[in-house]
Amino acid sequence: MWKIEAILRPASIDDVTEALKKARVHSFMMSDVSSFDTKSGPVGSYRGAHYTVGLERVKLEVLVPDDYVEDAIKGILGAASAPMNSEDWLIVVPLDEVVRIATGRREPRQLG
Repeated sequence: MWKIEAILRPASIDDVTEALKKARVHSFMMSDVSSFDTKSGPVGSYRGAHYTVGLERVKLEVLVPDDYVEDAIKGILGAASAPMNSEDWLIVVPLDEVVRIATGRREPRQLG
C-alpha cells in the first residue's frame, strides 16, 4: 500500500483525475492549499506591511495498492505537466498498514 500526495496547480486537476481513473484509482481526497516560498513569489502590501502571497494549489491524496502505484504515478506525471520553475510536487510514501476508524480493524498492505 502506498500514499501518493500531489501538490498541483488547480488547472491540472481535471486531467489528473481522469488519469487516475484510467489507472484504476477511483477514490481520493482533495484540499485547497497555498504554496509559500520565502525566497521569491508575489509580495503584497497592507497598511505599510509587506507579506508574501501564497500561490493557490490543490493537494491530492490517494491510497494506492501495490499493483496500481506505478500506473498512478505515471498518470499523474503525464497529466500534470508543469513548467520547470513550478512549485508542483509528487510525494510517494509506503504504508505498513491502514486502520479503519469506524471498526478499528487493521488492514495491512491493502484496502478493500
